[in-house]
Amino acid sequence: MSEQLSIVVPTRDGAPHAFVIADQYRRAGLAPLFLIDSRSSRRYRSDALVGIEGAAILEVKQQGSFVEAMLPEIARLVRSKWLFRLDDDEFPSSALTTWLPQGAATTTRKVIAAPRRAVAIIDGVPHFAGTIPQLLPQDDQCRGFMVEAARFRPILHSPGFDIAGGDVLDAPADCFIYHFDWIVRSRDERARKFERYQGISGEPLERFRHQYLYEDFDRALYDFTPVDDPTIAGLALRLLEARLSHAR
Repeated sequence: MSEQLSIVVPTRDGAPHAFVIADQYRRAGLAPLFLIDSRSSRRYRSDALVGIEGAAILEVKQQGSFVEAMLPEIARLVRSKWLFRLDDDEFPSSALTTWLPQGAATTTRKVIAAPRRAVAIIDGVPHFAGTIPQLLPQDDQCRGFMVEAARFRPILHSPGFDIAGGDVLDAPADCFIYHFDWIVRSRDERARKFERYQGISGEPLERFRHQYLYEDFDRALYDFTPVDDPTIAGLALRLLEARLSHAR
């Protein structure tokens, strides 16, 4: 963290994938703040405090079981002007982590957005989805915000805060957030997650079904392309092996 920008990774019962992600940050020479949701199991809290350097417990008093509802409590813990959130099943491209400090330091806008790439293992090879049906073409994610200007809105599948027109700084096109949900959770686990989120929202979330359950649809809809970044490809394979080993 710095006075200008904090990268924060909230995590709740994220074994084993969060440990692999944390190790990848270490390899990259990065030190985001991992915040362990206090509602995690006792074992996960203990293991994460030992296994993730610099991790801290985030005392969560609200009951919303989704990260957007936690942003006010996360923001109260940081002292930086800007906060950029990444989930524990995501990892930034090197271009994003290089650009972020400068982008935050020089912009007059109050929100930063970055494109997200969903990653899957297809025939043993990491691929990213060039598009996900019913979502924005680049699945742009508004994850960075100026803390003192944020007006929080705990809404599922939203940035978690209000965004005024013209307030968003778009990261350059190569500044990706890589998303590994399709790898760190089985299809059945993602189906249960999808149903749980529908219960939270109180309405059908059909436009997100392609995002959670890509296996149920024609692969051609996703424009899958092999991952060309060897670091990200290697991370994807490590995450798959961690999940399979954990399940044995």
